[in-house]
Amino acid sequence: MRGGTETILLVDDAALLRPVTRRFLEQGGYKVLEAGNSAKALRMAKLHPGALPLMITDVAIGSVTGEALAARLAVIRPDAKVLFTSGYADASTAQHRIPNAKSAFIEKPFTRDGLLRKVREMLDAS
Repeated sequence: MRGGTETILLVDDAALLRPVTRRFLEQGGYKVLEAGNSAKALRMAKLHPGALPLMITDVAIGSVTGEALAARLAVIRPDAKVLFTSGYADASTAQHRIPNAKSAFIEKPFTRDGLLRKVREMLDAS
């Protein structure tokens, strides 16, 4: 599987899971900007000087939905794609509400290879 060197914004309020996902991405060669809430994620997206082709976010980040966060990110980074995640069974319906072709969904728990494959697919898609 081909890795990457792109920078990915990882947003998850689960303090125990976020480092695992970060490690998976770094093992794939990606640079990771890590945020535990939507405000920090948006601040990082604004301040990051380079390209930011992908954000990985939980379907729910505290009181904010991942979809709302994605809409706000689109204003700052219109080219960024969004990979939504969730471990809740009813959240899997989010994959049917994905707003556009620049978004996708992966269910938790995911494997490192599964995550890296999905990330690569999204980054390579035009």
